[in-house]
Amino acid sequence: MLIYLGAFAVSVGIAAYGEHLRTKKNNEKGFYLCLALAVLVMAVLAGLRDPSIGTDSVVYEEWVADAKLQDGLLACIRQRHKTEPLFMTLVYLAAHVFGDVHWLYFMVDLLACGLFMIGLVQYKEYVSVPYGWLAYLCLYYGDTYNAERQSVALGVAFLAFSFAWKKKYHWAVLLLAVSCLFHNATFISFGALLIYILLQHFDNWWVKGGLAAFSVYLAFFSKAVVRLALNVDFIDRLYGYYYDANAGGFTLNPIIVRLPFLILPIVLYRWYAKEEGEGRRRFTRSDADFWIVMILIEMATAQLRNINVPLYRICLYFAFFRYLAIGRVVKCVEDERLRKLLKAAMWGMLVIIWIYQAYIQGNNAICPYTSEILHIGSETFF
Repeated sequence: MLIYLGAFAVSVGIAAYGEHLRTKKNNEKGFYLCLALAVLVMAVLAGLRDPSIGTDSVVYEEWVADAKLQDGLLACIRQRHKTEPLFMTLVYLAAHVFGDVHWLYFMVDLLACGLFMIGLVQYKEYVSVPYGWLAYLCLYYGDTYNAERQSVALGVAFLAFSFAWKKKYHWAVLLLAVSCLFHNATFISFGALLIYILLQHFDNWWVKGGLAAFSVYLAFFSKAVVRLALNVDFIDRLYGYYYDANAGGFTLNPIIVRLPFLILPIVLYRWYAKEEGEGRRRFTRSDADFWIVMILIEMATAQLRNINVPLYRICLYFAFFRYLAIGRVVKCVEDERLRKLLKAAMWGMLVIIWIYQAYIQGNNAICPYTSEILHIGSETFF
């Protein structure tokens, strides 16, 4: 546990120093260099882990071993034709260029973390980059150890929405299509894009109320919704085999850990939704509302964990906007004392949630951290 928290602190500290260079020293190059180093710290930590860290990591060790036996990239892709070709390209590189699964772990997190950081930077005038990054690490970094294909796909998808924000919808659609070549379930993000476009044109209480009502319905009746999706063959190919007809229903835990990050933007709405900037990079109330709607849908789809844990990953397609909202709340508050209080509260809440989920609950099976390369074993309490 300690090695993760230490790496988080170092990475966020580097990002915070980078933001200091940009805002106080007008040093853009130093800012981007610091962000690159912040990403590199987390990618190296991921790359050095043992294959036993994470429930799915050992599977990718087998994939790399099998890829070594294939003659050429096309043969490698054909061998696992049900797996998306761009991810199999990473597997092939790890096998034939570097020869080790640790390089696959490193490349996956370098892409996942790097793409998120690139997307986050697009909002740097309106969002605190260090606190958005802190939220990403505490709430999502552990998932990258398991949902490796999905984590890269989500990084591409998140970047796509920064193009949608700048009204470059053709690039957004193209990037979402590319993300499906890393994990085909990313087609769900097209639904989020449609909601974004809807709010850009009809940001009123009727639309927002309807989306909120849909989220509440989905939270309480997620099992029925999944069953309906299976009956019409909407998710059978992707997640249908995870469905458990005997599973439980609604629970409060997924709601409780997300609720503070929904309440804060609403309570601080006059600052949070303040319109700023100009041109294509203008931040509008519709953008702020979209992030809130995505948090609601994420809370609702998190209930899918009660049907089967892997189904929970559907909520990740909406989770990234919560990290933006966290960064926005910290950045936008004009009262200095309140802003300092919010920063301290964010650190406390995010770290406590990470300890509870990763260490106490054992989510993603990433604790304790072990690394044969670093000579770290389970007895060292890392």
